[in-house]
Amino acid sequence: MQYTQFHGNTFCFVNKNASEFQLQSEMQEVDLTMHYEYIENVGTTKIFKCQFTNKDGSEASLCCNALFALMKQEGLGEYLFKTLSGEYYGFYSDGEMYLSMPDGEIIESNMSDFIFNVNVGNLHEIMLFKDDKMQYNFACSQQIYGNEKCLNVDHNTHIIWNKNGDTFQVRCFERGVGETQACGSGAYAVGIAMMQHFDLQEVFIEMKGGRYQVKKNKLIVSL
Repeated sequence: MQYTQFHGNTFCFVNKNASEFQLQSEMQEVDLTMHYEYIENVGTTKIFKCQFTNKDGSEASLCCNALFALMKQEGLGEYLFKTLSGEYYGFYSDGEMYLSMPDGEIIESNMSDFIFNVNVGNLHEIMLFKDDKMQYNFACSQQIYGNEKCLNVDHNTHIIWNKNGDTFQVRCFERGVGETQACGSGAYAVGIAMMQHFDLQEVFIEMKGGRYQVKKNKLIVSL
């Protein structure tokens, strides 16, 4: 068992291949626990099976930041991750890491394209505001009234605004966790929705914990 961080998220990693686990003397508070198991190498690709558990004990189908953290721990190379929501190809080079992602399905948008519901292997609700002040005030009001765990209990929720043409600022409220510093699958979901809404080929996502680049079928982190 070990603790690691990526983009402000704290994870507990449990390696199923290890015969023994050395527990730390003090349990750290974590956003998510990932049990992972090395399966085999196929050519130059390392294959892992990964399972995710939220802070509240509920199961998560995907956590891109945990997969990025695992790649960073394992080193440069090619990866294939088998998760509850599907298989994700990863690549770690000197300059960046990326994950291949599904097309993403915009299930619905409503309130004059103010709210978007997007499925990228897990579910995300995206609220688009006109400016950062509106975004901040809305997020704070949810915390004050006790809804900080998640605005929609079935989704991860993201409160966003368009900082400039292709860059969006995002606050994340993850199901079973509460507000977090970053959410990789959320960054991709926001990117998919905003590329369609604003007719863009790529977007940049800024979260408290870090920055992402989103292209079609690709979530990228520069190092």
